[in-house]
Amino acid sequence: MLIDATPEQWIQKLFSGRLESPDEVMDAGAAAAELAAGPSLGSRPLVDLTHGIPISPSDVPQIPDPEGFWLGLQKAIARDSSSSILARADDADHGIPQENPQLVAGAIRTVVTAVRSSEPVPPCAQTPLPGLGATCLDPTAP
Repeated sequence: MLIDATPEQWIQKLFSGRLESPDEVMDAGAAAAELAAGPSLGSRPLVDLTHGIPISPSDVPQIPDPEGFWLGLQKAIARDSSSSILARADDADHGIPQENPQLVAGAIRTVVTAVRSSEPVPPCAQTPLPGLGATCLDPTAP
């Protein structure tokens, strides 16, 4: 289960691989390189929730189309599992758990149900996610 997961390419492009705040430091470049060397997710169930309130181009002037770039990276993450859902939290920005906790709970339940049943996640439209404020996205669409 991923919530507006920050892909390595985003971190490299904006922060040269290192994120710092007063409370934490994350060497995301090194972590991403380590994860990239690992295997794909295979058929592990995955729900990737991404934000619905668009990123403002003025927030990230280094990227000409930040929203398009972000969505492309989210699609790539979802394609890493053959049992995945990519859904947009329509009325949320990066704070999806605070802004729509019911959607996050529904996504978690979807993954847990798939794991417990040893079945792939169902198509997004057949889950509770659309009724909880999400739009199903096709990770294979351009």
